[in-house]
Amino acid sequence: TPDCENMNNQSGNGQSSLFSEINSLETMSNETITKCLNGTQQDIELDLLLAKTTTLPSSLT
Repeated sequence: TPDCENMNNQSGNGQSSLFSEINSLETMSNETITKCLNGTQQDIELDLLLAKTTTLPSSLT
């Protein structure tokens, strides 16, 4: 990412640039994890709706 490259040029230290890369990767993974969690939450809600709709007719009969 350009931000990491700028930090590398300013510091001139390979170790700190590595840390900046790791930090950017961690933030990316956190974003993707939250997206996945939000997706699974929607799936669970859909499953609950399906379970309600499928069990209602069977309980009526």
